Amino acid sequence: MQHDTMRQQFEKKAQIELQFNWIFVLIVGVVILTFFLTLIGGQSKTTDQSIAINLAQRMKTILSASEQQPGTIKIYDRIPPLDITFTCDAKEDFYNYFIEGTDEVDTKYNLFFSPRNLDSNVLYTWTESWKVPYDVANFLYLSNDKQQYIFYNGSELTDMTDLYEEFPENFSRKMWNEDELDEDINMDSYTYVFFKRQLPQNPSEALDLAFVNTNVGTLGKVIIIEPENSAEPFALGTLHFFRLGSPGIKGATNTFKLHNLLTTGHSTSAYLGKASIYGAIFSENKVLYECTMNKAMQRLQILTLLQYYRIQEVVPYASTNCAYLLNNPLTGAATKISDINKTAAQPFSVTTTADLRTYLDELDKSNKQLATLGNCPAIY
Repeated sequence: MQHDTMRQQFEKKAQIELQFNWIFVLIVGVVILTFFLTLIGGQSKTTDQSIAINLAQRMKTILSASEQQPGTIKIYDRIPPLDITFTCDAKEDFYNYFIEGTDEVDTKYNLFFSPRNLDSNVLYTWTESWKVPYDVANFLYLSNDKQQYIFYNGSELTDMTDLYEEFPENFSRKMWNEDELDEDINMDSYTYVFFKRQLPQNPSEALDLAFVNTNVGTLGKVIIIEPENSAEPFALGTLHFFRLGSPGIKGATNTFKLHNLLTTGHSTSAYLGKASIYGAIFSENKVLYECTMNKAMQRLQILTLLQYYRIQEVVPYASTNCAYLLNNPLTGAATKISDINKTAAQPFSVTTTADLRTYLDELDKSNKQLATLGNCPAIY
């Protein structure tokens, strides 16, 4: 009897030890598994950060290099998936882009136009010179394979044809000649471009435009171009920015109506030269567009300041006639350059660009007069 009791106690003790061993093994296994999962997760995070940092550096190189090569179009299609966000606040002097896993990269001195977000493994760049009429800076336009640009030309307007034909065919572009558009589906955004004079004057005869893609109402924006002078449609004018579905564009989610009487539901800005029109087309909205244009105005300030000091250095060695054209206090080129410099210091707006256009045209006349005299140094 006593022997059986001892055996039972021994067996119970053995079972407890066995259970303890299994619990110990389980705990150790969990600790080891957790360790390796943490290690792998850390390595994965480090790898992601390394990729993000490399992308940020490559993006910085792309921006800097592309700006130096006007007239070039490049497609980067061998990059890891790129999710980049651009931000801009001119009042706070804050300009940057951000890729998750990296620090913000300052873009204060980069002149580019783009959507707020580019999410793809393909990047398109196009560089054009901003002439007013002389070269001031190079504008860089950014896009990808998920952005579509649609130019309306139902009335076969020559100006729209010119605007479309200079737009890179490598990008997703379409000329829209009919009332119904068969736009590509699965795009992140659609941009529709019109000239104001293409739109009916009477609201009851509004241009009724229908889309195949029913989501376009939430994905699209409209740019309406209103030239100051139809004889020079790209020199100066007003831009109207609409979001589809806004009060000024009524209709179902896959239709919108446009007419010439633009009153509500949109914001306005200015353009100065064709390159700035393209800037508006590529920009997410008026805010991002004007942010870059204000930086361009700063570049114009610097250039005119250099031109002014150059004239002051040249005048003592110029002939009497040349010196008069260059430095006459009322009508001389230096006075006009000073006017341009002061105006460029103002925030970019319809009023500012109108004044600039006047001074720039006057300066262009002075430059041509200098050329006709002979032996006079040209301003540009």
